[in-house]
Order: sequence, then structure tokens, then C-alpha cells
Amino acid sequence: MLQMQKNYKQGFVYYGLSVAIVSLQLCWYLVGQPLGFMDGLGVLYFGLSAVTHAAVLCLLPYLLFLLPWHLLRLQTVANVLYVVLCMLLSCLVQINGMVYALYRFHINGIVLEMVTAEGAGDIFTFDVLLYVKVALILLLFVLLHVLAWWLSAKVGKKCRYAPIVVGLLLVGLFSQVINVYGAAAQKRSVLKASDYIPYYYPLTANNLMCRLGVVTLDELSKTDFSQSGSSDVIYPLNEIKYAEEDTAVTEARRRMNVVMLYLDSWNHSVFSAEETPNIHKFAERSVVYTNHLSSSNGTRGSIFGLFYGVPSYYWKDFELNNVHPVLIHELLRQGYDMRIYGSATLLEPPFVKNVFAEVGNVRTSTPGETVYDKDCRITSDCLSFLDSVSAEGNKRPFFTFMFYDMPHGFSLPESKLYHFQPSWKYADYTSLSNTSDRTPFFNLYRNCIAEADSLVGLVLDKLSERGLLENTMVIISGDHGQEFNENGKNYWGHGANYSKWQIKVPLVVYRPGKKADVRRYRTTHYDVSTSLLRGVLGVMNETSDYTMGYMLEDSTGSRNWHIVGDNMDYAFVLVGDTIVSKKPAGYLEVTDGELNELEEYRPSAVELQAAISHLNRYYR
Repeated sequence: MLQMQKNYKQGFVYYGLSVAIVSLQLCWYLVGQPLGFMDGLGVLYFGLSAVTHAAVLCLLPYLLFLLPWHLLRLQTVANVLYVVLCMLLSCLVQINGMVYALYRFHINGIVLEMVTAEGAGDIFTFDVLLYVKVALILLLFVLLHVLAWWLSAKVGKKCRYAPIVVGLLLVGLFSQVINVYGAAAQKRSVLKASDYIPYYYPLTANNLMCRLGVVTLDELSKTDFSQSGSSDVIYPLNEIKYAEEDTAVTEARRRMNVVMLYLDSWNHSVFSAEETPNIHKFAERSVVYTNHLSSSNGTRGSIFGLFYGVPSYYWKDFELNNVHPVLIHELLRQGYDMRIYGSATLLEPPFVKNVFAEVGNVRTSTPGETVYDKDCRITSDCLSFLDSVSAEGNKRPFFTFMFYDMPHGFSLPESKLYHFQPSWKYADYTSLSNTSDRTPFFNLYRNCIAEADSLVGLVLDKLSERGLLENTMVIISGDHGQEFNENGKNYWGHGANYSKWQIKVPLVVYRPGKKADVRRYRTTHYDVSTSLLRGVLGVMNETSDYTMGYMLEDSTGSRNWHIVGDNMDYAFVLVGDTIVSKKPAGYLEVTDGELNELEEYRPSAVELQAAISHLNRYYR
């Protein structure tokens, strides 16, 4: 009996020490982050919440420790199980912190699916040294838990349950009270602090705060961002109508080929004769759009918006209702030879299930050991196809979509790193902070862009060599941007905010007979499918029937309140780059284009409601 009590006490002391370790790990999430929004109350709330959440996370291993010992009296098994589970928990918290530091969102179902799905290696490409560095960091926390278990054996005899239990309960109570007040008073330091803690959902009691007179109903009333209408969708809104079949214009239009050359994660500043000489030279005979915005800050939403003409806010509902892009449907209906060349897997995100579902026989993965090998392979495959096309007697138009992955994968043979120096050999994400010198990392990226440009150049040369540019429309752009801490807010990469560095991309459009020009008005990804459907395929419907975009040539189109993101985290980007974001926690955040909060800015309720109605247009 005495031995049992001794083991229970040791386990409880270790529980307390584990809570301390995990709490410190959660607090470390703030290191290197821009904390201009934080005040004293926010710091207090975050500290209390970190301890509260750590106590909850560590409770499961503690209960699993007690259960086998109490029921089976297997002391050694119980001890090993308990310590190992706490080690794994600590490692998971640390890995999540690394993900959060890079992308500013926590590990979620999408991340796990991407890691575990077929072709995950096409998306995540890391150097061996990075794996070693991460392993050493995780080993450190494993050793801390070993030390904690040893200490718990030393002090367990003198342990008293009450102080630890009462202390944790009080910490949890005070953290919830602060959040109840913060949510009602719209204290940004409190609301935003919760975002740093993974899957932490504190209590709110706004109705109670109103009854107590802490806030009024008017102060609490905010524009409702919730989805209106049912989950059923209607897309397009009306049956597609076409130009007259027997007109000369239609016949000429039917012979127009379409080639889309896209670079994953293309920073809009990396488009010049120095970094992209082939594309830059081709742009001299094309229309260049200098203020082009993606439909999202990640590949999933960007490609969805590009082909559907609507934001990935609709992803789940379109997928559930088996809705396919009008653009792809019309290309197939008009007999286009469809050629889809993706360097990375098309299984995750599952574009093969939605965007390209109607195409059939799409290659979901590209052979190759590295990202560079795969980019070279899709180029080779495309060149072979173009060689087979007769410029003179081609009866069937073709549509080609090429998606290069090098700028996203940061993966190049060492012999290809000569363009820009000094350059990292691989992307060491763990060494990045708000004060990091971005030069070697940025030069690695520029080297990747330069290599992708050389491959794009081969395709452009082949189109010219075969005489295909006489009847081929060529669109060159990126899916989304790639940030290198340009805003000084410690953002590196994409998928974390909606500033121009993550959503603005170059856009070059070549069309036979079209005069070269530079257009500086805002355009969006939604405009691309619109322009193809009306300008190439002859669709005569109002554009609002199937897209949220306008014709690229239309400089008068109202592109204010541009919608980006998905149903959990989306924003409206206003002309002038003001960003009105609906955060996953449910609150509204308004920033300028450099992500500085505009606390005094209040968007017009009428305009905001109109934007939300526009967003929900395709719900029944």
C-alpha cells in the first residue's frame, strides 16, 4: 500500500513538472514574433492560458498512467507508458511550434493529410541537416522529461496534492475570467493571444457581460460573417450560352490554343531581366498586369480560385456536391486536347478530385527523385507533346497547364546555385527569426526562380519554333506569393496572411495580334477563367453567372473587396491594400497592407454586408 502511494505521488509530481515543461514550450511560441498588439493584460492572460492548456494536455497521459497501475498493478509498464506519452506530447508541441513559427497556423487536418497522403514527398522537401537539427531539439526535450522523472522520485515523498491542484484550478479560472472579459470588451491583446496556443478554445459569456453592464448590446453587435443560406450550391447560376456556332469569329476562337505556365510561390518582386530573363523577354510582346492578386495565400485556394473563378470558401461544398469548374467543362465540351503537367502531386491538395475531375487520365504524380527532376520531366513531356502538334494542319485545339514546383520546394542541385550568391544550400527554417538576414535564403529562392524560368523558356521557344504562337494564348503567372519578412512581422513563406507579399503575383498574357502593353489596375485570379470563357470559348452569359471576376481587359470592373482565403480563414482586400480579415476565432481584424492594425478603422457595414452577400452568391 505504501509503495502504491509512493508511485502515485511520484506520478503526480511528474505531472506537475510536465505541465511546467509544456507551458514553457507554449510560451516559447511568442519568441521572435511581432508583439505590438500585446499589453499587460494580454501577457498575463497568455501565461495563465499556457499553463491551463498544458495542464489539460498533460492530463491524458497522467490518467493513462493511473489506469494500468490501478487495474493491473504493472508498475514498470505504467511508468514507462506515462513518461513516453509525455515525451511524445512535448515533441508534438515543439513540432507544432516550428510549424506555427513558419506558417503562423497550427498543425491541423490539412497538414496531417498532406504529410501522410500519397505523394507527400512532392510537397515537403527538406535537407538531411535540417532533420538532424530538429532531431537534436526534440532530443533535448526528451532529456528534460527524463530529468523531470528523476526529480519526481526525489521529491515525491514530500509532495502534497492540494497546493498543486488548487493552484492549477485557480490559474485555469483566472484565465477564463480574463477571456470572458476580453471577448466582451473586444480586447485584441486577449483575443489574439489565444491564436498562439494550439486548439485552445476559452470560454466566452457575452450575454452575461451584457446583463452585468460590462458592455452593451450595441458594442457587441458585429457584422455576421457566418455563411448564409443552405449548404446546397448552384454553380453556374444559369445555363451556359454560347456565341453563334457558324460565325467566323467563333471558328477562329475555336482554333485558339491555351497554354498556362504557372510557378508555385512566385514573389512578385522576383520578375526581372536578371532573375527571369526568358519570361521577361517574352513579356515584351505581351500584356503585363502589374497589380494581379491571387485568390488565396496557398496553393489549395489559389488553384481552386484560378479555375473555378470563385474562392475556396466553396471548396468543401463544391466537393460534396460534385461541382466542377465551368472552364474545364467548356474546354472539354468544345473538344480541347487537355494536357495537365503537375510537378508536385495532384492528390494533395486533391485537384484531381475537383479541378481536373472531368479531364480523366490525369497523371497524379510525376517521376523524379527531386523537385528539380520533376520540373525537368514535365518540361520534357510538354516539349514532346508540342513536337507532335502540327502547326499547319492541327484540327483539334489544345489546353496545357504546367505547374512548376522549384520555387516552393527550395530544392536545387548544388551546381545550379550559381546565379545568386551568397545562397543557402537548403532552406533552414529553424534558423529564421524577425532579425534574420534574409539574403542567403532569398538568394536560394531566386536561384530556384531562375531555374524555373529556364524551363519555361524552353516551352516558349518550342511554341515559337513550331509556329504555334500564331494561334496560341499564353498565360504566365504564379499560384500565390512567397514572403521573406518584407513587412518585418516575422513571416517567412505563405499561407499566413493576406498582404501583397503572399497574394500578389506577376501576370503575363500573350495573345496573337494583341499589342504589347502594361496594365497597372487591379486584376485577380478570378479574371483569368472569366477571360478564357468569354474571350476564347465564346460563353455569352453574364460573368456573374459563373465567376467573381471580370475580363482582364476591363479596367472599370469593381475589384474592391477582393475575396481571398477559405471558409475558416478569409479576408477582403480593399483597394489601397487594407485587409479586413475574419479570423478563425470569429473576430474581425483590420490591417493596412503591411499588417499594421488599424484599430480606429471601421469598415462600412453596408459595404461589408454587400461583400458577404457577394461571397455567398452561389449558395441556394
